[in-house]
Amino acid sequence: MSNGQFADIVQQSSVKGVEVVSSKQELTSNLKTWNKEVFGNIFYRKKRVVGQLQGINRLEKELNSEYNQILKQEEIYWYKKSRCQWISFSDRNTAYFHTKAIIRR
Repeated sequence: MSNGQFADIVQQSSVKGVEVVSSKQELTSNLKTWNKEVFGNIFYRKKRVVGQLQGINRLEKELNSEYNQILKQEEIYWYKKSRCQWISFSDRNTAYFHTKAIIRR
């Protein structure tokens, strides 16, 4: 067994001078109680953990999708902001804006 308490329970239940049948019944009762308290239903625990992992994976996908959407919005924001600056400052007849206009063509 993977738990060291098992050996302790067996030793406590096997008392000398007690009838074997009652000793066996006491051991069985003690081991059942120990099993429920220490391990519980391993299949239920496994199912619960798998469900939590699936929920975490689903949440991760949703967050990645939302993050990518925010990045696209940020890119559009900066693109529009740069165009607005060019439009508002383009009335200045400078070499910088002439170069920007040539590059756009």
